[in-house]
Amino acid sequence: PSSGASRAAPPADALPGEVPILFNFQRLVSNWPPPYGGFGKQIIEAEGVPGNVRHEVLVHQTAIGKLIGAGGSQQKELMVRTGCGIFIIGKEPPPNYPEDQRLIVFVGSPTQVSHAVHAVATLGMKSDQNRAPKRVLDSIYPSDGADL
Repeated sequence: PSSGASRAAPPADALPGEVPILFNFQRLVSNWPPPYGGFGKQIIEAEGVPGNVRHEVLVHQTAIGKLIGAGGSQQKELMVRTGCGIFIIGKEPPPNYPEDQRLIVFVGSPTQVSHAVHAVATLGMKSDQNRAPKRVLDSIYPSDGADL
């Protein structure tokens, strides 16, 4: 391996399951949402915790309702289950992105972020054996498996 990266034993905060740990965390938009008030302030505070990383993904606006759930129930459950801050910026697209795109910001330890990304990416997968599983949010993982 030329990169020198290897998969080490899971850290103490690891969650159960076979979830690939992300090694390359992406930031798609600088200074957005704005760091004052609302989500921007909360994200900046969460990023300030030692050991936390930030990872951003784009999703289609039609997925936002499923991610948030009734009264925020789905989002809260995902955050409790993974220990990761999940900030869904659903009212408008990030600057310089298409109108139908929305940003999700994950903030937590690398393991927490990896588990949260996986949980969101596989949200809504059918367990019916007669149907092929379908990811509601295919855009979260690169199609070729890169950066995992």
